[in-house]
Amino acid sequence: MKIEVFSEEMIQTFKTDEEHIVISVRSPQSTSVLLPLQKSRIDTLFLEFHDVDESCVNINSEYFQFFNSNQAEEILNFINIYKDRVNLIAVNCEAGISRSAGISAALAIILNGIGSDAYYFKNYIPNMYVYRKILETHFKICYVCNEIIDNNSQYLTLLKDPKTGKRMYRHKKCKPKGPLKSLKRK
Repeated sequence: MKIEVFSEEMIQTFKTDEEHIVISVRSPQSTSVLLPLQKSRIDTLFLEFHDVDESCVNINSEYFQFFNSNQAEEILNFINIYKDRVNLIAVNCEAGISRSAGISAALAIILNGIGSDAYYFKNYIPNMYVYRKILETHFKICYVCNEIIDNNSQYLTLLKDPKTGKRMYRHKKCKPKGPLKSLKRK
């Protein structure tokens, strides 16, 4: 699957005969990008969130709208609908450097395998918060060592953070951190 990164300016002039989908990201309160009419564009997903990363997550500010798990699920559901119909995903954000690269790098791993994200890290500055949130939503990630856990239950312990209610996973071999409650795996 080809996954291309665009700035707002670049996506407005992008033309192709190849059937494709677009994931378009903008900051809250900014205007949506005007996409040219194209018969080859199957659908577009519009999202809005600020270009902030993990260092800002603990800031208690009403100003920032953070990328969240619901948006990650929206992206994954959107991709699942069209992945067998298109060979190109165009991802744009305002500058075409961070948010779109974070989404693209995560989708590259999911759709094309481990290591296929290297291009985006070499040529862009992917937003690591966006990148990790998509991967955490798609894969089970060990909260202790940050590695992907395969779905073999003998390596997986399902936990719940009592403060947030968030489900978390860890390898059975990894020592738990904090007061998490074990849950039975469904």
